[in-house]
Amino acid sequence: MTLLYVKFYLSTSIDDAWHILAEIGVTPLYGEQEPGGKAVLYAHLPEALVDEIFPFEWQEAEKPEIDWTEQWKAHAPGYDNGFLTIPIEGYGNVRLRPGPGFGDLSHPSTRLVLQMMPEIIPGRPVVDVGCGSGVLSLCAVAMGAKEVFGIDISPEALQHAIENKALNEMEGVTFSFPDEILFVPDNPVILMNMIQSEQVVAWESLSQLHPIQATLITSGILSCDKEKYLDLAEKWAWTLRKEVEEDGWAGFVFEK
Repeated sequence: MTLLYVKFYLSTSIDDAWHILAEIGVTPLYGEQEPGGKAVLYAHLPEALVDEIFPFEWQEAEKPEIDWTEQWKAHAPGYDNGFLTIPIEGYGNVRLRPGPGFGDLSHPSTRLVLQMMPEIIPGRPVVDVGCGSGVLSLCAVAMGAKEVFGIDISPEALQHAIENKALNEMEGVTFSFPDEILFVPDNPVILMNMIQSEQVVAWESLSQLHPIQATLITSGILSCDKEKYLDLAEKWAWTLRKEVEEDGWAGFVFEK
């Protein structure tokens, strides 16, 4: 997938702009609120969507210099003295350094996945689709996963995840691009923390996961949109086992 780095301008709040763009398959990375109420968002735009975003004002852009330390300091719960610390029962702490990969615990969807993982992860192989900062992959190792494969299409996110793996001195976890997965483990737990449109693209591109038996832990779905999402899951032959919500966002456990 070819990605353009672009700058969007929307006359709304950053939160609303973020959701609007994410719903059409754009991946927002960083936002600024300009005087007068206009939101400026930097994002990855799949080249295939260029003809579909006509209503929005945008332009190709250079990547801004983002102070990720300041971003995490302002938004990440558990961040202190240069690190985000995540306590895992029976293990100790997983630590993350600030960086461009999504997953600093500031978003409810990440917290929902972490809430559902402990009773499912131990002893199971894990495929973390859209691993971002590596937060879910590294916590899966700490929870006793058999082996973990974190995949992402963003080179910056993968580098961030690899650095966080080194920080935690963890074995049993590999970070790579999706097409670098050489085999699929038996009966894995598949993690997907992304909005519905991104899940559609990701799932359809990972055909090697379709025929295998698996447990899926997913999030990134607004509670008001969950019925549409559950209809989609049914078409994919996923059977709902559990549902949780936090601050207007929903998370799910499925079997397939």
